[in-house]
Amino acid sequence: MPYFTTQDHCRLYYTLTEPSPRAPAVIFLNGLAQTTTYWHSQTRFFAEDYRVLRYDGRAQGRSDIGGEPLTEDRHVADLRTLCDHLGIEAANLVGLSHGAYIAAAFAVRHPERMARLVVCNLRAGPLWGFGYRKSVAPEAYRGRPGRLCPGRHPGRYRAHVSI
Repeated sequence: MPYFTTQDHCRLYYTLTEPSPRAPAVIFLNGLAQTTTYWHSQTRFFAEDYRVLRYDGRAQGRSDIGGEPLTEDRHVADLRTLCDHLGIEAANLVGLSHGAYIAAAFAVRHPERMARLVVCNLRAGPLWGFGYRKSVAPEAYRGRPGRLCPGRHPGRYRAHVSI
């Protein structure tokens, strides 16, 4: 299984399907409680013509939570460094829910790295904050099973155990 290790030693799980290293890239970004598995059908459809990158962000699926607080900036930086590592200079980003926030934030911060942007289930309003009004300290979730999911109050997160 391919993993990318960030500068703060967080392992991020990813899959990359590429018909050619020069093919245009499409990157699928998960919703908060989702994993790369959710994009399997789309991967099969696009894999003949595109480099298809799916990855589990911090605290998702097979990825670690890392030692840094979970912030919008951290997620955007992870995506940028993963693209750098894989040689993806510009990409078509497709984000769902939480992934849509990260895709939109990436587009605002790195427009030169964008080909197209598709966001699904993104709340209306300014592209500021994306629900990260407070950062989430990773030590608050160490040893707790499940994934991080939004609580009832903006900016507050709780561990959600899925059985």
